[in-house]
Amino acid sequence: MATDILYGLYTGTLLWLLNRVQHRYHRLQSMIEFFFSMLPGEGAHLLLLFNAIGFYRFRHQLTTQWRRFLGFIHAYAMFRFGQVFLDNIASKYVFQEAVIRKHLLSPSKASSNIGRYSPWQWLMICSPIPTSIAVKAMYPGVRCIETRTFAHVGSRTSTPLQMDLYKHDNCGPKPPIFLFIHGGGWIVGNKSFAPQALVHQICSKGWLFCSIDYRLAPFSCFPHILIDCKRAIAYLRTATDLDADARTIVLSGESAGGHLSALMAVTSQVKSFQPGFEEVDTSVAGCVDTYGIHDFIDRYGHFQRRDNVSGFHRYIEVALIQKKFKSDIEAFEAASPLHYVLQGHPAPPFLMVHGEYDSVVPYEDSLEFYNALQAARQGPVPDIFIKVPRAQHAFNVFSSPRALAYGDTVVAFLDAILNKVHAQQAAQATQKGNFVILILKMPLKRKQSHFSTQRGNLLKKTREVDSITAETINTWALHPGAFAVALDEFDLNPNVSVTANELLQAQQILSQLTHLIMLGGGIAPDVLHSLSERFHALTQYPFKNELLRSLLQLEEKYEMVGVLYTRNIAQSIVCPSALSQQLKLLPRQENTTMLRALRSTMGKANAAITGIWSIESPMTMSQPSSTDTQQLLFHGTHRTAVAAILTSGLCVESSYVGGRTKFGQGIYLTNTMEKALDTVSKDLCSDGMGCVFIVETSLKRIKQVDAPGPHWTTAPRDFDSVMVCGATKPGTTRVVCGGVIPTGPLTYTSSRYSHDEFVVYDPSQVHVRYVVTFAL
Repeated sequence: MATDILYGLYTGTLLWLLNRVQHRYHRLQSMIEFFFSMLPGEGAHLLLLFNAIGFYRFRHQLTTQWRRFLGFIHAYAMFRFGQVFLDNIASKYVFQEAVIRKHLLSPSKASSNIGRYSPWQWLMICSPIPTSIAVKAMYPGVRCIETRTFAHVGSRTSTPLQMDLYKHDNCGPKPPIFLFIHGGGWIVGNKSFAPQALVHQICSKGWLFCSIDYRLAPFSCFPHILIDCKRAIAYLRTATDLDADARTIVLSGESAGGHLSALMAVTSQVKSFQPGFEEVDTSVAGCVDTYGIHDFIDRYGHFQRRDNVSGFHRYIEVALIQKKFKSDIEAFEAASPLHYVLQGHPAPPFLMVHGEYDSVVPYEDSLEFYNALQAARQGPVPDIFIKVPRAQHAFNVFSSPRALAYGDTVVAFLDAILNKVHAQQAAQATQKGNFVILILKMPLKRKQSHFSTQRGNLLKKTREVDSITAETINTWALHPGAFAVALDEFDLNPNVSVTANELLQAQQILSQLTHLIMLGGGIAPDVLHSLSERFHALTQYPFKNELLRSLLQLEEKYEMVGVLYTRNIAQSIVCPSALSQQLKLLPRQENTTMLRALRSTMGKANAAITGIWSIESPMTMSQPSSTDTQQLLFHGTHRTAVAAILTSGLCVESSYVGGRTKFGQGIYLTNTMEKALDTVSKDLCSDGMGCVFIVETSLKRIKQVDAPGPHWTTAPRDFDSVMVCGATKPGTTRVVCGGVIPTGPLTYTSSRYSHDEFVVYDPSQVHVRYVVTFAL
């Protein structure tokens, strides 16, 4: 009898937990109550696992009608927990949609980068092992490298404030900083409260993760708690022995930490919150605000509607502000991030994530803050608000699929922030007097010799440039998208490719025009038209009818040529020597085997292989299906594109690689070394060095030849095949991976692709394995 009662209580508890996790609670809950809603929502897979094992183990004891009834209820509860787990997994689609809508990732990249895990990672997610162990197995190489004291505070007794620094073993020098502020209602918590899944995901992408302490209420209060957090930024900005890029700091916080991070982000100009360090710049590059509080005034009534006893205001009065709301409303206003946004204070890009079923902080509070941000913005800023379906407060504490998808989204947001920062730094360095300006300010007679000298000895000349120039070139080389900022100023396509020879000829035309204009007396219209037309053709300038007739125009064109030349230099110097962390020469025996295999496919190609490099950090490829065909294929290119390919992969959305094919943007591959060498343009290899990538490719079902001859005559159905050929007559189009693909009837005679040439539209089908360098 006692067993039946216990079993009945247990099944009733399961149903109660299901009811809490699948509905939004009608009133606000305490910091303890909400755990009974959060735990079964984020640990549904573990509850399902344990209950399934127990149900199977004791199934023979369901002997009475009452026990069989309870067993049916128990099985129904397990079924519902399975649904909760599936909802948890499905949250990834909300995160994917958010980054796609804000153009942070393309649909294909969002699908492959957010919520997509290997079988080993799924095993760790579903295993009943501690989160700290699971995430270390999923993201190896991340560790806490040290604990630092960043400030001593307190009027009577000195209290040290500390931060934990996490880093990946393979992290490069000067990583950007991710500064995390823990939650806990301002009254509990410390630097160890950082969610381990997020720590490992951020560090695995090359960031320095800093988790800080601050004084807790009620022993401290606002604004002292905020000032403690700002001291961490001041320390990072002024520390001389810290290997990090303190110019790029992104804030993050959860719950109370979300409030503090948002408040820090919008009060960088409020120097009263920086006593004793007013001169330090506390602005940040971005803010990841997760279920934080933004409006202590509750001007829109979102707390009051779910808090009948005014517990929210009383809690803030006692814990954080330590003043009465009615008698000192200004203090509550000063502690509200929304107040500063409404007042027009500058704000960095925000990623705001809030659970739909949050029973501690209503998601509407974050939505009001996001709406105020959008109303205050003067230009395009990648602010993102994500309402996570059926998610509770603190949904990302454990390593659930939802929490990991959240971390993937944070990584995508950080990548966008970093690209923006590098673009701004490159533009600022250009204005301050870097390599481009160095070219422009030379006397005209010296420009020609300067350009010709550069052609044969790029590395030597780069060493003569000052440190600002070297830093700028390295930034542009490692982040090719930063070039788009400079090129856009001259109305140039970001993927324009101009050789050193063409730039030299363009510079000579500018020198000739300058000489003719300075002589005076007018220039014959046909001469002016001819020189202008030749210049535009060499630089691929889109407005070819523009006549270059003034010194002001020529000055702008000199600058344009300088930017193009700087880009060529930047891309040339990074491969292969400066990218040695990613490239490694093959051992002798393996190199001999590879050479034998490559020479068997070279045919009559006249090229001497100078090196075969394995790629230490190859891009991941989607798991092939049973109908896929695995092949090693070749992609020919030139050295200036290697850095971009190693950085972004053979990505169809990239500005510099994966150029357009006759069916739109795609990755061109061939199954012979001979054909790959044919695709390498000698004009782009001014140093006589070309490259071929060896790519492991997961081919979908290959189309068969539908007509006699070596050429393909039909486009792939739904573009899931990698085989295409020929051009098309005017007709309908469709968008694939961000590229417009024509779908009209094929023009057979214009086809250039044969049965041994391939085009891949999905970057997840390719896995870059080796790069072969050869002398032309």
